[in-house]
Amino acid sequence: MRTVYSRIRVPRASGVYGYKPGEWPEGQSVFDTVHPDDRDRVIELWAGSVSSPGPFRPMEIRLQKQDGSLMYAEIVANNLLDDPAVNGIVVTSRDVTDRKLAEEALRASEGRLRESEAPIPRRRRRPDRARVSLPPRHDAHVRQPRVRGVLRIQP
Repeated sequence: MRTVYSRIRVPRASGVYGYKPGEWPEGQSVFDTVHPDDRDRVIELWAGSVSSPGPFRPMEIRLQKQDGSLMYAEIVANNLLDDPAVNGIVVTSRDVTDRKLAEEALRASEGRLRESEAPIPRRRRRPDRARVSLPPRHDAHVRQPRVRGVLRIQP
């Protein structure tokens, strides 16, 4: 079995995490930036990519940036250990935070729309409960018997 160490070699990659080129902390692994809930899946992908040559399935994970904020990233691993020009595993990642946030907002909006379109249960009106009684001081405004009948006002 080979021992493969993870290092950030491309200056641009460290910029994605919020570090300036050359500022990546000595001794910090890229795995240290993976959200704890995603770490097992990433380690499984890494172990699989070490043992099998070629590209591996894309995976979406959460990564912690230098400032402590989380970002969503899509990563793809490609085992090129057998390629003498590379002799390593190339991991490509891209920030998909905006897309993930938009997807979450869309799901929430769709949920609210479904709730607003749900049928409202109709209540049957019962004539005996629909009557209105006005206090005596308002009774003078509704003197006509016809209006009283339409409004179901009892004298």
